[in-house]
Amino acid sequence: MNMNRDNEHIFNNDEYTYDENQLKHIKMQNDLIRLIRVLDDCIENVDNFYCYTMKKQFLATSTNN
Repeated sequence: MNMNRDNEHIFNNDEYTYDENQLKHIKMQNDLIRLIRVLDDCIENVDNFYCYTMKKQFLATSTNN
């Protein structure tokens, strides 16, 4: 199956044919997935730090009383 069109880059892989816009879309999806993973790690780190800080504060106030 040959789908070459004027001014369009085609990527052929046995079963699949992607045009340039589809490849950009796939790359954008992959970038978004990576971004979500990084943000999830950041949220987890902030949550862990918050829990650690609250625990330290609780222990500090309980030993002062």
